[in-house]
Amino acid sequence: MSEREHVDSFEHLYNCFQDWAKDDNQFGKQNVAHLIVVLLKLYVEALQVNNQETIDIITSIWKGTQDYPHLECTSSYTEYLRFHVEFMNLISDLGNIPKATVSQKKRLGSALTTAYSKGVEFESKVLSRLVALLMIVSGEKYSLPALSELTLHQKIAKFKSLSNGKYDVLVDQIDRGVRNADAHLSLFYSANENVY
Repeated sequence: MSEREHVDSFEHLYNCFQDWAKDDNQFGKQNVAHLIVVLLKLYVEALQVNNQETIDIITSIWKGTQDYPHLECTSSYTEYLRFHVEFMNLISDLGNIPKATVSQKKRLGSALTTAYSKGVEFESKVLSRLVALLMIVSGEKYSLPALSELTLHQKIAKFKSLSNGKYDVLVDQIDRGVRNADAHLSLFYSANENVY
């Protein structure tokens, strides 16, 4: 992320992709590759309808828009990465302990919940753009600020109604039950039973 300020967007994104492609130790890399292909299909479909508008929407993920720079998603992304790395480090640390205590298990459960929550928060922000792209494809007018104000549930419903099943895989992995339980402070981890 520190490199992003010193190189152009294309070079930055290319370097991120290269790092990802070279890493053979990723869990679920096949699934991620499939999601990348689905995203690219959506991008291409939107580009065919309105090239510049599509580029502007995709660019707004990283930088916001000229009128609404606060709609950028980079800060949510870095926040998610920070909590994800903390969670992964905690897994590594606890993996070296023969028998984790209840407190350590609860800390790990809490770290996982927070990382997941931050990831869904980031995805919700990006989802506004994906809905906008589908609206371009279908010829509908949209307002990025208005889409950004929708709840996650509303964004998913709008996305699915426009996608007609074609791109649903991009939102099907969001577990609203877990996210809502976390948001309403009703999610807890039982270390004794090893379940949420």
